[in-house]
Amino acid sequence: GGGAYGVVTSIYYQLHDIPNPMQIVYVESQEQFQMKWIEFILKYFYDPTSIGVSETDSNSCSASDTGGFISGTFFCYNGGGDIMKTAWEKFSNDNVDSYFYVIPATSF
Repeated sequence: GGGAYGVVTSIYYQLHDIPNPMQIVYVESQEQFQMKWIEFILKYFYDPTSIGVSETDSNSCSASDTGGFISGTFFCYNGGGDIMKTAWEKFSNDNVDSYFYVIPATSF
């Protein structure tokens, strides 16, 4: 005894705005930048203002369980991939076009 039940009579969904198109960021492994890359990623995601990136822009990118340290792959919205590339270029003082790719997700 003492059972209870409920009947759903209405439901309300709150949906978020669709973000701008997704970008996939792929960075080929660069042995000479390994430690600098790790430092950059930590600053980009945990202290973005220290490298001239806003928190909103930092939050526009994410990575799978490897966190980008191993795979070098990130998923970004709202132009975050381009912002990440520019920030890395400034941070590393390097021309990154030969190993840092920002690909529109619609390409897949």
